[in-house]
Amino acid sequence: MDFSVDGLATGRMVRILSVVDAYTRECLALEATPASAVAA
Repeated sequence: MDFSVDGLATGRMVRILSVVDAYTRECLALEATPASAVAA
């Protein structure tokens, strides 16, 4: 599992949770939310 943060062209930030199988390196899930919706 890993979190990534990226900025959109509109200036909004997005936080993405990626779940990757360590053996096959297959991406099992990507879940995105606005970064402002996540409590720091």
